[in-house]
Amino acid sequence: MSVLAGLALAGFALAWATSALCTRGSSAAVTGRTRVAATSTWKTLDLKRVRYRGRGQGNYALWSTGTFGDLTVWMSTAVGGITGEDKFFVSSAGHAHAAMGFSDLGLYEVTYTATCYAGPAKTRPVTSPEVSFYFAVGAYWEWVARHFQPERWWEVVSLESADADGDSIPNLVEYACGLDPRTPDLMTHQRGSL
Repeated sequence: MSVLAGLALAGFALAWATSALCTRGSSAAVTGRTRVAATSTWKTLDLKRVRYRGRGQGNYALWSTGTFGDLTVWMSTAVGGITGEDKFFVSSAGHAHAAMGFSDLGLYEVTYTATCYAGPAKTRPVTSPEVSFYFAVGAYWEWVARHFQPERWWEVVSLESADADGDSIPNLVEYACGLDPRTPDLMTHQRGSL
């Protein structure tokens, strides 16, 4: 992640696939794809899974814009879920830029693999292990991400009504008061009337 003018920007490096041993000698892998107009050698970033915790649909998309503003959607879970078409193509001789979007506030785990071609004829596909990236969208969910490791995001402990530290103060109140949801806080209750 890098920060530019207060915005967090995620970046990917497909450097492992840039060597001469891992390029494809033809454009056969992209035949019939309208998203890829040039004949080139390619490596791909393949969407495998999107996990979501929040109140909405939790859709994810990755897109790029061309020189003249033309939009290319490479990945989108909004229609039809994840399919074999959810791939971001990167020329093996260059680099590319893309933007990501999330449909709703919440926590996201986005999992990818990268694929290139190896061997003397550059025809043997080589796929990386799955790699997950974690995103928190919205102030409350960013607070959750600061206080809990990603493996705990999917437990009840991350919900607004949860009481992770057992002090009878729900997470949403701990967030609003700037408290730590992992450390019990003393809370005094006073009865009275106005």
